[in-house]
Amino acid sequence: MSTNQAISNNMKKSAFLFYLILSISTLQASNKEELVNSIFIVSNPDSISTSCTDVATARLKAEGKRIVKQNGEEFLIKSLGLGGWMIQEGYMLGTSGAQWEIRAFLTGLAGEDATDKFYNDWLDNFVTEADIHAIAQSGYNTIRVPLHYGLFFTPKGVWIDDVKKNRGLSLLHQVVNWAGKNHLYVIPDLHAAPGGQGNNKDISDRNPAFPDLWDSPENQDMTVVLWRNIAREFANNSYIGGYDLINETNYDFEATGDKTGGSCKQNKPLKDLYKRIISAIRQADSTRILFIEGNGYANNFNGLETLVTKDFPADKNLAFSFHKYWNKNEQNSISTFLNLRTSCNRPIWLGETGENSNAWFAQMAKLMEANSIGWSNWPWKKITTFDGPLLVTATPEWNKLMKYKKSTSNPKPTTAEAQKALLDIVERIKLSNCTPFPDVSFAYIYGSHNITRPYKDVSTSDIINATDYDLGTYNDTWNDVDYINTTGSSKPESYQNSGFSYRNDGVDIYPTANPLLVTGHGGSISATVNGQPGVTAFALPDTGSYSDWTSVKMGSLYLEAGALKIKILFNTGNFNLGTFRFVRNATTFKKSPGKFIK
Repeated sequence: MSTNQAISNNMKKSAFLFYLILSISTLQASNKEELVNSIFIVSNPDSISTSCTDVATARLKAEGKRIVKQNGEEFLIKSLGLGGWMIQEGYMLGTSGAQWEIRAFLTGLAGEDATDKFYNDWLDNFVTEADIHAIAQSGYNTIRVPLHYGLFFTPKGVWIDDVKKNRGLSLLHQVVNWAGKNHLYVIPDLHAAPGGQGNNKDISDRNPAFPDLWDSPENQDMTVVLWRNIAREFANNSYIGGYDLINETNYDFEATGDKTGGSCKQNKPLKDLYKRIISAIRQADSTRILFIEGNGYANNFNGLETLVTKDFPADKNLAFSFHKYWNKNEQNSISTFLNLRTSCNRPIWLGETGENSNAWFAQMAKLMEANSIGWSNWPWKKITTFDGPLLVTATPEWNKLMKYKKSTSNPKPTTAEAQKALLDIVERIKLSNCTPFPDVSFAYIYGSHNITRPYKDVSTSDIINATDYDLGTYNDTWNDVDYINTTGSSKPESYQNSGFSYRNDGVDIYPTANPLLVTGHGGSISATVNGQPGVTAFALPDTGSYSDWTSVKMGSLYLEAGALKIKILFNTGNFNLGTFRFVRNATTFKKSPGKFIK
């Protein structure tokens, strides 16, 4: 990594763990200064005790409350959602609003031709074969693909029969083929249904000026046609793991006063449409797993139980999918869904979760797997935020666009600036141009199994960046006070890394121009070696400000050759730590098979 990050200890007790690979032959200077430019966590899979990438090619099926392979082996879906690809949600772009609003805004500034090109290039560049390979290498076994109905129909609502001209089908074929090469299952998800399936227009691209899904029989007919034709198209494809029929309906069918639909008791319009969709799919594909999401952003299943107990009791390949965000990872947080699984004797799947800290991800996955529930990380990449595996860095022109969209009191971009913003951002979304956050996928896949590994191999000859503490879980490889969001809201920004850079743990990491060792207003720091006391309660100086860095000598450690665990503990104070290094005590070294480091 570059040495332009520092860890902050803002009156908190913190701890960080490093593996140091020490041997007499590795005491020469090292050139390892850059973060490994790969999102692949497991460079040596044999060192990981849990394999998450062994996926059979045979069609998945439901067997009572479990999802299994054809041989009866249980299969836990560990999925990555491709949110932002076929449908843009405003917050993923650094703004707000539905896709139709964003497109109209961009057209007004950049022109129709430039905007059309932007959306075509976006679809081509956001997900490539390299992305799918990277997802597989990160340890996921499934991809959830959000669909926008508009990519499958003409503007007049007519299904496009020619697969080559049907952009939605072409893209879906492409990603399924890539997934097959990488032994991943694919679960298409209708994220934007015709007319929009809920009051939240951003997640479904709903335009309130037109009839929504529930007010329009024509829109419902289109939804049935879409699933019937997709089922026909992929009926013989074993890499389709299932179909997620309608994403996050949030609609008050019963005038309860709850716009999210979370208080509805019957959900009859949703159930009736599900009945039509299921029947249409079964005409083409009798054995695919079909995932039923509830109302109230997928979590209100009132009235939907009868789909399996009364309407389709013989259909064993129906399953339920709930979503989970910003609440505690405790057993009672999923009790409603566990009861649904038991009463209906059908599988349940956490079809969407994420947008939190790594500690929350690891806790979530551990809770789900303890209850034999698969999960799906949302999403793969976003602009401006780093709680996913990939960060798309916005350009100044893009930021100017988004600020103007937020408020016309901000400077208005010129046509040239707007066009440049669109051209640049579709290059930035390519995998090779994204900034990887390998700690995120590690938390989902391996942190949930209490696996620890070095963020970067270092030796005593390296200048070691404090930000390169080991990959692992809270209280194992790092500790911080504010590290998780269980507020029930996506808005609070103080729950994790308040420096908003480099990693997604609770540790506060800030960019800095010249991180030497320490800066700030003093404190106390300690170090242990393989669990044994090394340096205790070393007093750090007050440098007068956070911009004045200085180096200090902490003392001496006796280090045996081999692999060692060095733990750095922030005891008290208000300071930033940038780097540290070891200097061999040559006099002592000659007298001992180990070595003193000062």
